Amino acid sequence: MSGNRLRLAWYTPGSASLEEAVRSHIEPNGVVTSFESSAILPLYPLREEIEGLEFMGFESVVAQASRIVKMDSTTLPTPDQVHAILETRCGKLAEGNPFYASRKFVGTHRALSRAIQELRHFGYHPEDLRTAAGAAESHSSRKLTALADIWQGLEDDLHDLGFEFGTERAVRMLELSGNTSHAMPNVVAVAGTSFEPQYLSWLQWLCAQGTRVSILIEGIPARADLFQNAWRTIAHLGIDAEAPEIRPALYQTLFDKVEPELPAPQVSVLTAADPLTEAEWIVRTCIKEVGQGVIPERIVIALRDPDTYHPLLQMAARLFGAPLWVNHSVELLTNSFVAFILCLLECLADSDVRKLRRVLPSTYLQIDPKVQKELSDLLIEARHHEPAWEWLETQLLVDAPEYRWLLDILDWRKSVLAESASWVTWVDRFRKLTELDPLPTTVMSEANPTQRRDEQARNRMQISIARYGVVFDHANGRNFELPEFVRKCREIWENQECTVPPGQRGGIRLVNHLSRVGDADVLLVPGMLEGQMPRRRSEDPILDDADREQLSRACSEKPPLLSSHEKARMERDDFVRMVALAGKKLVLSLPITSDDRDNTPAFYLYEIQRALTGKIDYVDLNLKMVFPPIESAVTPRDLVIREKLDGPRETLYPTKLTQPSAKAAVTPPYESGVYAEELGRALLCTFQSSCRDRLNLWPSTTSHATARITQIPKRAHLSTAPDRETARAAIDKEVQEELASQFAQLEFWEWRVLESAAKRYADQWIDREFKMREIWPVQPGKSRARVRLGQNGTRQTIELGDRKITLLNEISALVLIGNMGVVVDYRHSDPSLKYPSESGGDSAQNHSRRLVHGLLLQQATQQCHAQALLIDSLNKPRHLYLANAEEANLPSVKGVAEVTRFTNTFEDLHHEVVFGVRSAVAKLDRLDMAPTPGDYCELCEYGELCRSGSQFSDSMGSFEEDTE
Repeated sequence: MSGNRLRLAWYTPGSASLEEAVRSHIEPNGVVTSFESSAILPLYPLREEIEGLEFMGFESVVAQASRIVKMDSTTLPTPDQVHAILETRCGKLAEGNPFYASRKFVGTHRALSRAIQELRHFGYHPEDLRTAAGAAESHSSRKLTALADIWQGLEDDLHDLGFEFGTERAVRMLELSGNTSHAMPNVVAVAGTSFEPQYLSWLQWLCAQGTRVSILIEGIPARADLFQNAWRTIAHLGIDAEAPEIRPALYQTLFDKVEPELPAPQVSVLTAADPLTEAEWIVRTCIKEVGQGVIPERIVIALRDPDTYHPLLQMAARLFGAPLWVNHSVELLTNSFVAFILCLLECLADSDVRKLRRVLPSTYLQIDPKVQKELSDLLIEARHHEPAWEWLETQLLVDAPEYRWLLDILDWRKSVLAESASWVTWVDRFRKLTELDPLPTTVMSEANPTQRRDEQARNRMQISIARYGVVFDHANGRNFELPEFVRKCREIWENQECTVPPGQRGGIRLVNHLSRVGDADVLLVPGMLEGQMPRRRSEDPILDDADREQLSRACSEKPPLLSSHEKARMERDDFVRMVALAGKKLVLSLPITSDDRDNTPAFYLYEIQRALTGKIDYVDLNLKMVFPPIESAVTPRDLVIREKLDGPRETLYPTKLTQPSAKAAVTPPYESGVYAEELGRALLCTFQSSCRDRLNLWPSTTSHATARITQIPKRAHLSTAPDRETARAAIDKEVQEELASQFAQLEFWEWRVLESAAKRYADQWIDREFKMREIWPVQPGKSRARVRLGQNGTRQTIELGDRKITLLNEISALVLIGNMGVVVDYRHSDPSLKYPSESGGDSAQNHSRRLVHGLLLQQATQQCHAQALLIDSLNKPRHLYLANAEEANLPSVKGVAEVTRFTNTFEDLHHEVVFGVRSAVAKLDRLDMAPTPGDYCELCEYGELCRSGSQFSDSMGSFEEDTE
């Protein structure tokens, strides 16, 4: 090797030092590479000033060198392909294997891939693991042997498929002898803080071939306690490293006992109440710096916990109008287009044609509402025909262009169901599905505001399953059916990420790793907590410290593997680098609480406090500082809200409707008819009553569906069914009809839960009905089902002075138990009622329920001589409430039916009902929709709309109470 062709040089933390080092070692037409691709991103501007400069990934440099020496080269496998092979290999593990219990988990496959990659880069081979296993303890021996077998199987499969790891290619090149002509006169490799023994040896070989190689290592030459990997690189190469001229700086004194007076950036520590408040103050700080003349792109927010802070910071930036420039990845399935395609695939793979109703509302299809309703009805009807899919196709074979897209999709389904296929073939079939109209015109058109994002997600979908193609076909050696293909697609996409298009170029930069920072005048780091900075030490789940020690001892000629303690010490390097990257200002922040827990400030905060005694600005942003003081407001929104907060408090007045149209919308049509439930809800809260009964708002489709299930026994005429068989047939029919009507309104898992619940409730209804008949004999032939008030001798109207109220209720049944007329009612809620004098009987909820049931009983009383009320619910025993009846000789049976009194006399019942109706009507006549807070607010579905309940704070004045 020529004397000066291999150079090793230090560069100090910070992109400016790295740029200077690259400039001093690079030549025209040279190549800059790095062991970590992100480390060279800040160097890209150098291409404009250095002629012919090229940036390449390290494995690409190895590949180019292999072509120069005319060595047979193979394709490098992608991480997805490695994971696919490991998944297949793990699936074949025998019981007793150390990895058998976790063989199906994606996390296991990824951990195995990382462990094997680390071993490869340190120069180990499967034979080394078996050698170490021979001298290791029993547990480590079995684990090392199992890992060697998996590793060897992985390499065998890759070789069969024509793949080869970059380290394998480098090792084969090391075995070549002699000098060769080359086309890379100069290579600068940024080693940074990585220690890659295998690649370092390859660079030495490359230098021996005549290439001038410079290896740049990051660190502080005078500090052997920091940047340990740089010192390992020096020891491995066995040459001295050139040291640059080092200017005194703050970061040099960190984790040391000296406290010299050094130039330092301005350091601030912000303490916020929670992560959301912290994110808002981070954005405010950025806006303030821009206002003081700092260029936005020279302000960088570096995240140690991107999952927590990415969404919070982006939301705060939109709120305050701050431009963000960020490249980040999100889970693939969070993309709406991917979710739509997966839903469509799962619908097509299912035998139930009704599932297609789930894709109809998608905006990607842009179906006219009328056509959507027609198709929805067709899909419901199709379930009554066999085969349903073919019947649907025949119904769509009309000259209607609005159905053309669905016919194309059905044709695709029919063609792929005709025969199974290899995975590679399925990838092509999937591509053809995504090219069917109207997807190309709705998703990829310029009219789609999310075109760029959806196009990237679509490409990621296709690429991810395509990479698995040759691996699956090689590993399985069989064809796939459509359902299996769809299930596997979900598994693959659940573990994929896609890049979100960056925001406004030139805005405030948001990065996930310090190597991406580059030049920064202002560096902000949120989440300075123990566990995040520094991260907690954790041992590798595949190779723990004991295994690593066994390997290093057995293979003493190879570089020893790093233990978890050595890796944990690298966290200090990140903190030193962070301080070095802040050109003028460093802002460190932390939330006091998050996720209902108290947080522990990072120890590193005390270390920088030691180094800068008395020179740190501390800002405590307590709960009262959600918005800044008026003199410190940096955004118009802050200014307006602070003025409101500092101004006089306004008294909350009931909502008073003034417009005639608004009053008409919430005025109950008493004469044409209202339901007793509306009057009962009005006793509780007129806001809830107006929302549900007048405005027809149902916040939760699930609760609406459950409420409809309650009416199944009434629709099935359960109370008049002569026997169990008849009742079962009627109940099952109604259950199926109800489930069919709810299919498109719910998520499939919700629908499955509803289906299971409906069948369970059906069994309970039938069981309680006929067990009750054994205890309380019902006179046959005397029962009437579904009696609407005003019919069969019941009353429909209530006279309140000059006002007449018409009730629209339908009684589930009127039955005779002995000589006692009984009104039957099915309810979703708890059927228990209490006297007002009983414990809990004075609650608003009890008064509301008593009004509803009392109305039904009174309206059926005088002419049909009803004397009792029977209430059934979803999962509680039946309750028989007596009104003006002698003590009936009807026993209570625990778990089936219970007997108690409703009122003492019919006169008591009448007075209670009239009083309740007058109170409800009086509240409704105010037309103010004023919420009435109470205990029932905890379960109210309209709490987020009124925000006056006990679970909310708008009318509670909690700000002062919470901050004392």
